[in-house]
Amino acid sequence: KLYKENGVEIKKDIAGLMLSAIISDSLLFKSPTCTEEDVKAAKELAAIAGVDADSYGLDMLKAGADLSAKTIPQLLSLDAKEFT
Repeated sequence: KLYKENGVEIKKDIAGLMLSAIISDSLLFKSPTCTEEDVKAAKELAAIAGVDADSYGLDMLKAGADLSAKTIPQLLSLDAKEFT
């Protein structure tokens, strides 16, 4: 939105990064916090990046969910937080 408001062209690689952020944050538009503005921005960014938002997003989320290379200790502490 800020790029548009300021008349700044979005480069292909930046569009891909911003698309990835929206997909990650909105869980491929399934999150209850996902807005129509998110979907619209994602579609525009996907066009700039030259990808299909839905198939790219599915591939991205699948890659992030692949736990096959993780050890058992890594799996157990994946979302753990340490406090001192």
